[in-house]
Amino acid sequence: MPVEYTSIKNRTSNEIVEKKSRFIAEAGSVNCEDEARTFIDEIKSHYREASHHTYAYVIGKKVSAARYSDDGEPHGTAGLPILDVIQGNGLTDTIIVVTRYFGGTKLGTGGLVRAYSKSASDCLALAGMARYVPGDIIKIKTEYHYLGKIKNHIDKCRYDVINEEYASHVIISTLIPGTESDSFKTIITDLTNATAEIEKAGERYIEAEE
Repeated sequence: MPVEYTSIKNRTSNEIVEKKSRFIAEAGSVNCEDEARTFIDEIKSHYREASHHTYAYVIGKKVSAARYSDDGEPHGTAGLPILDVIQGNGLTDTIIVVTRYFGGTKLGTGGLVRAYSKSASDCLALAGMARYVPGDIIKIKTEYHYLGKIKNHIDKCRYDVINEEYASHVIISTLIPGTESDSFKTIITDLTNATAEIEKAGERYIEAEE
């Protein structure tokens, strides 16, 4: 059964400097570990001369994978603080990679933890977070003179129209929260005097309005 989840909204990067060391964080959305590895490899390729590429990610609507790497930094000072930031915000399908260019001054274990945590947190704040809920794609086949009523109701509910087909009849597909499917079908049936053909044509996650 689909479940709602929270993830980041936008791929984002930011940079902070601590005692001349540069910490460049990049946050993104990933749906599987292959995508996570590709994301990490992309960052490593872009910042080839960096001292460390530390990261953490959480994947799965019910959390099927949670991984992190210190990439040569003292154990527990980099990857784990980044993971704590992701999990502390209740996120999944999210990766954060923090690249460090060593500035010549050691930060100590406490300093590293603070720097990596701040870098990840600042990046996450820029990326933004959103809650996603299971949605249904509802396909409606109807006569043309009912189209205005149907589209007015869809607009009123702020649902997305994802496809329209015009032939002898009009077919309109809209994406709505799964919990509202039954009531939506009832309303469309009433608006069209029970003449519309209504069917569920698929599922897709929707960003929930807060």
